[in-house]
Amino acid sequence: MLVARSLLLVVSLVSALGSSACATTSTTTTTSASARQARDFHALAVGNRWLYRAKPGSPEPRALTVVGFERGYFVFDRGGRLAPRTDGLFDGERFLLQDPLVVGHEWIAKRADQGLERYRIDADDVEVTVPAGTFSGCVQATGLQQVTDEATGRPATLRVTTTWAPGVGAVRVAFTVQLGDAPPVTTSVSELVAFEPATQGASSSSSSSSSSSSSSSSSSSSSAASSPTPMAAP
Repeated sequence: MLVARSLLLVVSLVSALGSSACATTSTTTTTSASARQARDFHALAVGNRWLYRAKPGSPEPRALTVVGFERGYFVFDRGGRLAPRTDGLFDGERFLLQDPLVVGHEWIAKRADQGLERYRIDADDVEVTVPAGTFSGCVQATGLQQVTDEATGRPATLRVTTTWAPGVGAVRVAFTVQLGDAPPVTTSVSELVAFEPATQGASSSSSSSSSSSSSSSSSSSSSAASSPTPMAAP
């Protein structure tokens, strides 16, 4: 319906966009500094696999797997890529999550083909329960973009709210659409079903890129986040 791909959702998870020019600017409305970094909120290593289930949609979960590392980016089997930079998680066009991880921090991605995408960190210590388990210490960020409803031709606001779990990645992604002044409607919610780390010996983000040091992620209250089960973004 709406151009959901325009807001590269989740984690390279959801990163199969084009290669149009894009620049990012940011502002922070608070002076508090966070000890955690955006790159701590993903588990990038070749072979890592996440399973997601979307509602509404098929009951069968969809898998997302890191299949390679090229030119500083971890590459996903569904076409996306992601780089754990010192200033955030960057997909080649925009930051999906950007430092500092403090409530109120905002950044803008300027895309030549689809206009502006505005992002904001809404919460920096959220607990969320999904099929994969309960994850604490999560960061929640929302992306907004003005789009056109393909069915009616009316202007609409596309909102994508992603909950990022430390050491795992996106565990929940909610899509909401608002047509004009009408109340917003949640059109889809994708949740992590399982996170399956790569087998021992797989390349990690710290060994594959000089710009990405090893993530010191916070422990999750879910055993699913630390055992062979999944993380990804639809």
